[in-house]
Amino acid sequence: MRPPPGKLLQTLVVQQQRCLAIEVHTEQWGQKRIIMNGFAFVILERTLELVTDAMPSEDHRRVAECTELIRGYIDSPISCNGDELGQAVTELADLAHQNRQFLIAARLQDFARQLRETGRRSDVA
Repeated sequence: MRPPPGKLLQTLVVQQQRCLAIEVHTEQWGQKRIIMNGFAFVILERTLELVTDAMPSEDHRRVAECTELIRGYIDSPISCNGDELGQAVTELADLAHQNRQFLIAARLQDFARQLRETGRRSDVA
């Protein structure tokens, strides 16, 4: 017996959130260095493919700029500033939402949330 489509999508999103391993380390000069596991890279790369299919860069200049910056991180993770990456992911999520690409927006918002939350220091420690 298959679960209803909405329940299946909800289950996939929860599983995706559990599997994304993103760590943010603050360097001595105040820049963030982002470390993702391989699965997170695959999800991010596939999401960018969906973005470029749904919102072609010829029609959306800012989408092209954000995807270029994120692809630069995927190609060379050490060369990207974590703050810039987080801003690009957040902006791309907002653009996807504005263009009614809700699944893409949800994936990107999850990345953006993790990038924000992992960069914060705990109040307990």
